[in-house]
Amino acid sequence: MYLGIFLIGLGVVLAVFRWWAIMVFVAVFIIRYILLIYKEEKKLFAIFPQAYPEYCRKVPRIFPAISSIIKLDIIEYLPIKIIWFKKEIGSILTLLLLTLLVESWQEIAKEGVWGYLQQSIWLFLTFILFIILIFFLSHRTSKQNENSAN
Repeated sequence: MYLGIFLIGLGVVLAVFRWWAIMVFVAVFIIRYILLIYKEEKKLFAIFPQAYPEYCRKVPRIFPAISSIIKLDIIEYLPIKIIWFKKEIGSILTLLLLTLLVESWQEIAKEGVWGYLQQSIWLFLTFILFIILIFFLSHRTSKQNENSAN
């Protein structure tokens, strides 16, 4: 959860602000969330004195180990279904268009129409790759569900 919050915040800072804002964001994030993590851990140790230490040995605080990510089957943790994507398509398209508008305003002012078109093409390709990933994971999830039902 903390890694997700960090990545979303970093993405917003990168899209909207100047490079120096990254340092401010990272500093604020570290101060805010490290203190919160320790406070939550203290509480969880008190509530779950036997189970929580074992959980801490298995689960990292913020950044998962690359080796553990490679070994795991993504479907176990990210079971994507096309119906979820269909429900969120409006939000995804709105975010895409808003990002494109903010970026286009800056790109046209800085690099002209050609720079704007280049950025738009990259953004469009990224969106297409996202859709392909969703369909691939959805297909794998439905296959796995069929196999487990049999």
